Amino acid sequence: GTGISYNAINRTTVNGIPAAFATARVANGQQSVDVTVFAYELANNQAFHFVSITPAGASATFTPMYNSMKRLTTQEAAAIKPRKVQVMTVGRNDTLQTMSARMAYTSGQMERFLVLNALTSNSVLKAGDKVKIIVYDVKVSTSK
Repeated sequence: GTGISYNAINRTTVNGIPAAFATARVANGQQSVDVTVFAYELANNQAFHFVSITPAGASATFTPMYNSMKRLTTQEAAAIKPRKVQVMTVGRNDTLQTMSARMAYTSGQMERFLVLNALTSNSVLKAGDKVKIIVYDVKVSTSK
């Protein structure tokens, strides 16, 4: 395949993390797009990167996201509650409202539930249907 030719690699620091980025303009059918790679050096052997595709000239749209990268404090990391997808069977009294209320979020539960299950607000759930919800991933600790 054809490779992408990037402009100069720009080096910067984001919240104390060494970073580098480059953008290439690519013809995409009838229009041109900018493909940007923004990479962070988290350690000598560990990196993280974003790849974004925007209309030509609009790559700055993602600048706030790139600049938001930061290392978590020990307390911030400890406060993270991992989530996972769980498949549930719809009960006979369940509705979009009762199922979406089980989503492990404090906002946008219905919207997230509808998107996750490719449903609309007019969808009707039937007993026995299988749906996905997001739940907190509770690790069971065992002590000896």
